[in-house]
Amino acid sequence: MERPEPRMVLIERFLRTRPGITCERQKADAAMQNTYWRLDELNGERFPKEAGRQEPHLVLETNDAGTYRTTVGCNRMRGSYALAENALRFSPSASTMMACPEPLNSLERTFREALAGATSFAIERGNAGFAQHG
Repeated sequence: MERPEPRMVLIERFLRTRPGITCERQKADAAMQNTYWRLDELNGERFPKEAGRQEPHLVLETNDAGTYRTTVGCNRMRGSYALAENALRFSPSASTMMACPEPLNSLERTFREALAGATSFAIERGNAGFAQHG
């Protein structure tokens, strides 16, 4: 007797699960540090999502050095940051030096400039944003 073909579910991204906590509640308690922040857009321009490339993201690690790691999908960048209340400053990053195709090359340059000029941040409904002042 033949068995039916087994069904399979492919999970592309799994964030976390917490019993009794709704999706809306999980969005509301995001912390700036030790959270994987997926980068969706910069100055109104969407980050491209390409197969075979790392997803654009930023993580502020809580360690003695206060380091961050990030990519827009091409080079990997690392640096340090200072966080106090809603004030946030990034140091210039060290980076791998691969030649990036457009639009990643220009997005990466613009993202570096945005990090260099960031002075504060806000989290609203699970989304983070950076601001520049002065």
